[in-house]
Amino acid sequence: MPREDAPIEEQAEAFFAKFTEPARPSEHLKYLELPAWDARHSFVTDAAFDLGDRAIDACDALGLSSAMRTLRPAQLTELHLHRCSLCADGLAAVVAALPALPALESLFAMQNGAGDGAMSAFAGLARTGGVPLRRLALQENGITDCGAASLAAALAGATPQLEWLYLSGNEIGDEGGVAIAEAVEGGACPRLARLALQHNRLGDATLLALGRAAAGGKLPKGEYLYVHENEHTPAGRDALAAALEGHPNQLQAHLGWPPPLPRDELRRDEAAATVPPLPLPLPLPCPPHAARAFPAPTPRPGLLAARRHRSPARRPSASPTRRRPLGWRRLTRMETCRPGGCGQRQPPPRRSRSWSRRPAHRPPPRTLSRRTSRPPRGSCPVTFSSGCWRCETEAKRLQDNALGSRILDASRSLRAGCHVHVCCVLREKVHGAERDGPGHKLYAMVG
Repeated sequence: MPREDAPIEEQAEAFFAKFTEPARPSEHLKYLELPAWDARHSFVTDAAFDLGDRAIDACDALGLSSAMRTLRPAQLTELHLHRCSLCADGLAAVVAALPALPALESLFAMQNGAGDGAMSAFAGLARTGGVPLRRLALQENGITDCGAASLAAALAGATPQLEWLYLSGNEIGDEGGVAIAEAVEGGACPRLARLALQHNRLGDATLLALGRAAAGGKLPKGEYLYVHENEHTPAGRDALAAALEGHPNQLQAHLGWPPPLPRDELRRDEAAATVPPLPLPLPLPCPPHAARAFPAPTPRPGLLAARRHRSPARRPSASPTRRRPLGWRRLTRMETCRPGGCGQRQPPPRRSRSWSRRPAHRPPPRTLSRRTSRPPRGSCPVTFSSGCWRCETEAKRLQDNALGSRILDASRSLRAGCHVHVCCVLREKVHGAERDGPGHKLYAMVG
């Protein structure tokens, strides 16, 4: 840790040595290794120097200000110091060293709790000629009316090129809000585009002061005024909305829900309003010979409905054992809508996909059980040209011995005289033959 009475070079080197990080494994991802980060190398080479979410005390802030005065990086445009627990003295030391950064455009120092003490450091910038800051973020720093008034007094000389000023989440009331609005009305920030004062304690007086500044043409580059979540009344909101009407840059105030429109949408609406509509093209006259050569088709009743991707010429051959493809549908005439409907001719409804994918032929079960007591669909146990399915099933179970093959031949030899009673007797005999063993008597009885 550098001493306050140490030389500025020693303070800067101690600061860089503290915040330089070696390569280390990630705390959240098991196989991810975070690369090393050299604070000094990043400070003199990168355009953005990020120290966010790191604990910086007063001595560290003094070392940072010493590094800024010693090295004076000309490429540094952004300085991130958010959520660093910077105290008032630490932030004041950093603000006092901002003139050493000639290209700095953005300072993000939100959520530090610096208070009003750091706002007085901006007055010293005005005496040195100011800094080229364009974005200043000081949200949630505990700034009150006193700090807002100190900042407003320094805006004119400290940050003449300021475009974004974020002071939301503080304790600013009407006194500090009116001071900022009067500074803007006095020409402090002619390029100010966005002013964020939401989540404070502003009342109608601040809204009226901002309305006077906007109506007086002091915000020619203005885009948004964020003043929602404050203590103003509907009368103050209506007065500010009326003051912003007809603004040359379409300045919008965020007074609550709904939020203001994006700038791109406003530009599109403005461009659409300025461009005249295109005239409709006149229809081209149709020559008489073209009308004779290509007459208009006339609808005929009773047209056939078919799927577009299957033509009737590609219809497969009909076969009782082969099912038609799923994509093909038989041509059918159009059906008229039911009474009371639209009265138009519509094709009949299609069958469900689950029905159309059902197999056409269901094979017989391999074994007899209680669930397969009924014959399969499409077979008749009384008259069967190729034998009874019960006889064939029972015979197939006995294919290992000669009895099964002889019974299978006997069942297939039956033509029109195979009745249910004979089949049942044969099934019982087959079970008995399988159990007892004599098969020649059974074959003689059946034959």
